[in-house]
Amino acid sequence: MKKTYKLLIILGVVIVVLAAVALAATQTDWFSRGAALREAREAADGSPVLAEYHGHEVSRAMVDYQQKLAGGRSEREIVDTILRGYMMVEEAEARGLAATQEEIDEMVEAPRQAYESGEMGENNVLDEYCAGLGITIEEYFAQLREQAPENLAHAKLRDALAREYCETHGLEYRPGAQSDEVNAAVEAELDKLFEAHKDEIVYY
Repeated sequence: MKKTYKLLIILGVVIVVLAAVALAATQTDWFSRGAALREAREAADGSPVLAEYHGHEVSRAMVDYQQKLAGGRSEREIVDTILRGYMMVEEAEARGLAATQEEIDEMVEAPRQAYESGEMGENNVLDEYCAGLGITIEEYFAQLREQAPENLAHAKLRDALAREYCETHGLEYRPGAQSDEVNAAVEAELDKLFEAHKDEIVYY
């Protein structure tokens, strides 16, 4: 279940980094979130596989963890969202959008500098999260670096799709601040990507 473990790291790391950069630590119990991810990781080995795409497995533990973070979505919705993420990485690579070493370094160093400078506040979100997860801060940043290529592939693909839509429809391209129309168009293209590859999914 190595790939299951790997994706669980992605899910937890991305959520925490975004919250930390936004300085939202005082609004969330990040120790509990870390503990929830730790429980999911421990349950990953032997957890039933719900679906598979090109060798990537989606386990019950992964879905349970996502439902703890954001309830209201069905099991199938969560499974398909995770699978679409794998497809996005493949599409990004096919388009030549693989992360550069400079981009990976930046993705890791920006939150590290925020952490070291104390910008995250007295009750540091990363300290709380790592305590709950049972890892050191250095292990956290090592995991972040390991998963940076996948996370960046998602972001770069979304950006490319937004740029294409704006150019096609004569709209202003605004990196990181797209209109609802553009965001909806990007989601529609990602849905098409999923539809194009759904026959390659094996559900159990």
